Amino acid sequence: TDYQGPYATKWLAIDEHTGTHIDAPTHFIPPVSTGLDYANEWGDVSVEKLPLEQLVGNACVIDAPIGAEVSAGNSPLFEPEHIESWEEKHHTLSEGDVVLLRSGWDDRYVEGAENRRYAYNVFVQGSEPGWPAPSESAMQLLVDRGVKLVGTDGPTMGPAQGGRDVHLIGLGAGTCFIECMANLSELPETGAFFVFLPLK
Repeated sequence: TDYQGPYATKWLAIDEHTGTHIDAPTHFIPPVSTGLDYANEWGDVSVEKLPLEQLVGNACVIDAPIGAEVSAGNSPLFEPEHIESWEEKHHTLSEGDVVLLRSGWDDRYVEGAENRRYAYNVFVQGSEPGWPAPSESAMQLLVDRGVKLVGTDGPTMGPAQGGRDVHLIGLGAGTCFIECMANLSELPETGAFFVFLPLK
């Protein structure tokens, strides 16, 4: 039994990238003191150092390109023109906006063998195309707009064919990523207020 007094409790140990989670800058950016490649001042910023103000804002939901076909093991890309098209319809993105990249990929996050379509078949087997993800130039555009929080319903912000540079561009500028999001289909393109409160 786990009854040990006036209340029962359990220990919880999980990988910090379990389920919906946030990538703080230090996930890819080393601290300046290391002297490593890509080191900058953001390399000292881990999750507990993120200002909560950065994790709230106006939700700007951008849908994945329709009809983009790619080979197995690769992701279709959000390009700058997809972001600019959203801006023409709504407003120019700026600091305080939270950009959420919606593709419906979370439909693959299910129990059983079908769950392999979420990441395993893409990464390990190389048998299916991957989730839509921003290109390097699209991420640079978001950084240039001052966006400090970008979310995706894919398993990672980077494309399946190599996500390092997308992470270096965004996290290296202090932009944080929320990955493995779910139910973005329930949000309007604009008008919702977004709040994300991660485990410290």
